[in-house]
Amino acid sequence: MSYLRIGDEPVQAMLNNDPAATRSALTPEEVAGLRLFISKAQCINCHNGPLFTDNYFHNTGVPARAGLPPDIGRAKGAQQVRDNEFNCLSRYSDARPEDCPELRFMIATGAELEGAFKPSLLRNIAKTSPYMHAGHFASLQEVLEHYNRAPAAPVGDTELKPLNLSVTELAHLEAFLRGLSRAPQDAAGVAVNNTVIMGTLPTGAQIAPAFR
Repeated sequence: MSYLRIGDEPVQAMLNNDPAATRSALTPEEVAGLRLFISKAQCINCHNGPLFTDNYFHNTGVPARAGLPPDIGRAKGAQQVRDNEFNCLSRYSDARPEDCPELRFMIATGAELEGAFKPSLLRNIAKTSPYMHAGHFASLQEVLEHYNRAPAAPVGDTELKPLNLSVTELAHLEAFLRGLSRAPQDAAGVAVNNTVIMGTLPTGAQIAPAFR
């Protein structure tokens, strides 16, 4: 289950596949961005569900960060978990082998792991800069420009293809992402604490399929 906060009406409407409620909760620019998000921009391929992430690992051609050693992503991380002397299957663990399915069945080798990283959550994304696993991009605009260009990956093969989005389309997409960070408000339109729980949704819920 995934928690919803007061003020999450746009997300709840999208996950409920309620077009009328979604349009009511979002601005026209944000609705246009949502349409791009789930179609032409292909964001939904990795950013889906209540948390806007599929929790898998993807190579999106993130450039090498100056001053840092090369990072091969999941290819190295999976091997580190598998070889760690304190992992779930180690002699120091009290767990039984059947208690460690993630480790027993983990894919630890393969070209698809090279340069692959887990997509970040998009809830409150406008408040969590810089972006990417090592803070490569300072703004959402830079992130979107990267995905629009789809440069070759420094390690492995990128899953991206050039999107050829216009300046207006990029602005709409950014507006939608910023809408996922909108402060909750009370009935008088005053910002309120955004940690209050209002309900839960299944983690498998999909984002606004009616807008495809």
